[in-house]
Amino acid sequence: MYASKNKLISRYKGLNLYQIRKQSLTSFSDFVFRLYSYHYTKKYNWQPEDQVQLDMKASDEKRFYQSIYFAFINDKEEIVGTIKLTYRLEGDIFPIEEEFDIDLSDVIAQRNLSTKHIWHLGRLAIDSKLLKEEKHQLTAKELISELVRQAFQIVDKNPDSLVIAESDALIYTIFREIGINMQKIGPSQECLGSPTYPVIMTGEDIHYWLNDTENKKMSKVYK
Repeated sequence: MYASKNKLISRYKGLNLYQIRKQSLTSFSDFVFRLYSYHYTKKYNWQPEDQVQLDMKASDEKRFYQSIYFAFINDKEEIVGTIKLTYRLEGDIFPIEEEFDIDLSDVIAQRNLSTKHIWHLGRLAIDSKLLKEEKHQLTAKELISELVRQAFQIVDKNPDSLVIAESDALIYTIFREIGINMQKIGPSQECLGSPTYPVIMTGEDIHYWLNDTENKKMSKVYK
């Protein structure tokens, strides 16, 4: 199914990385919702309503043609990990602006950033339980690193870029651990059942991370 419907990016040990096309968008969105529901219900007793899942699907559908969707798929054609990168078009309003009341123009001016391109990073989800059950040689952190690397390579093609996101505490910690300078730009609030921070990653920091020698070595281990 995935081999015929989606674009194969890379083959790994027991996992393949795909760029998801529109025919598979529903399964992508459903996977992310299932993982968010599982983790945040377990950790924060979140009880998601059906409308939340419908809204996620509608959002993915609406912005499909300005976004790139990546997914790791196992040999059983099950999704194991996902990420989404969306280019911000004129007139777009993202949760970091609407729900967190962040004025991106003010952030850019206050930090003296040279920004012509704004991207939104989201839908990051890893099925760690499935990874452990199948005893893959790749860890959840390695999957995250590779998914982020694929997204950042796209961002890095455009000078003067800025990546925005809404990050829970765990993802914030993981990004810092793998060397990405994710910066909080406001207080946390509940989003999809989890305490979440509005964050940015500058084009300069992204470029540095992509070209870091140790990061390249880590990537080669599981290619």
